[in-house]
Amino acid sequence: FTEVPHLTPSEEEFAIDPLVPEEIPREPEAIAAIRHNVLHDAIATGRLVSTDGNAARIMCFLEADVGQETVAEAIQVAVREEAGHMRLFYGGLPFVQAYIGGGTREDNIGLTPYVLFIAALATFIFFRRPLGSLLVLSAVALGTIWTIGGMAALGAQMTVISTSLPMVLVAIGGAYGAHVLAAY
Repeated sequence: FTEVPHLTPSEEEFAIDPLVPEEIPREPEAIAAIRHNVLHDAIATGRLVSTDGNAARIMCFLEADVGQETVAEAIQVAVREEAGHMRLFYGGLPFVQAYIGGGTREDNIGLTPYVLFIAALATFIFFRRPLGSLLVLSAVALGTIWTIGGMAALGAQMTVISTSLPMVLVAIGGAYGAHVLAAY
């Protein structure tokens, strides 16, 4: 909100001044005048600054080719250094993507062993062949490793959708493996 203009209407014209001066004064009277201007500005109050003046929004405009999670982390580090005792809340696409991406990765890491175990157990129960179950799971594991490794080798970024790829490959690969095993 420090870049928001402060419009002062008169009978003939609008005076456009900065809402907050570029260099913040140290005198209590000057700071009180700035606070008064900010809290009585129709553009800033309620949108960029809370009506009681106890909270403010910091907006960042990003370039298009910047990694969202990297930006979210950099903003959090920079703000934490300056915030001191203040409570911080983050919002916007970079933070949502970082939160969802991190949660999805943690879920996949935690759930993958269970999915592999259930797939192995189901294959063994249906076919009663330990070697067949091992063959199906080996093919699925190898395909998953090749897929994720190929993405890394090609420089493809892991997105919210692609982080669930190992689970999908286990489900689909296990089903096809079971069909092949049933045929033989």
